[in-house]
Amino acid sequence: MVRPGALCFDMDGLLADTEPIHIEAHVRALRRRGIECETGTFAAFVGLPVAETAAEIKRKFSLPESVEKLVSEQEEAFLDLLADRYLCPLPGVREYLREAKARGVPVAVVTSSASRIAAAVLSKLLDALGVPRIAPGDFFATVVSGEDVAKRKPAPDIYLEAARRLRAEPPDCLAFEDSPAGVASAKAAGMRCVGVPSQYVPRAAMAGADALYTTLREAFLAGEWPAAGAGGPKIRKARRGRKTG
Repeated sequence: MVRPGALCFDMDGLLADTEPIHIEAHVRALRRRGIECETGTFAAFVGLPVAETAAEIKRKFSLPESVEKLVSEQEEAFLDLLADRYLCPLPGVREYLREAKARGVPVAVVTSSASRIAAAVLSKLLDALGVPRIAPGDFFATVVSGEDVAKRKPAPDIYLEAARRLRAEPPDCLAFEDSPAGVASAKAAGMRCVGVPSQYVPRAAMAGADALYTTLREAFLAGEWPAAGAGGPKIRKARRGRKTG
């Protein structure tokens, strides 16, 4: 039986403000090699798979190490930094998850990050939401990582896999993204996509989104919900985000 609709959320920079930690991890990994660089160097890579960022770092700094080794080092640095951080859910996360549960609408997390990164981030997020000791895979309907598909964002594979696992048709899913690569991925999969650009992404770069909002809370108050949502009380309408396209 096909579900009537679903919510698909990107993770980094949308559910929690982890992008600065990812950037700091890149800086720390390079510093270990005696290379100093500004955090702004990595802003252009927000939303891209870490392997693509690592390949660009390898080229830019003429590093002899393999891309795989650079990715592993960045991920280890990220996990070390994350261990000492409190991850506060970004505005609107709590509201969407609460309403989805009340409506019986499944929620997927769709991230290009590795599965171990997703598990660590989502565990921290659930702790902050007051639901500790629950594995992310037991709380969310599904968590799709970049390791689960052949091609990561901006290819549609990861969102198509999320829809398959949710037993939902892509047009009945609503995706939320904070980067151009994520928007392109969701749209290529046939989903409606709401853009919530992070501090590193100019709004103009998110022109492919169906609607743009400053925060998830703004989108929630505007009534952004899957077209085939599973009933329940209607969300109060508020000022709409700027439509694009």
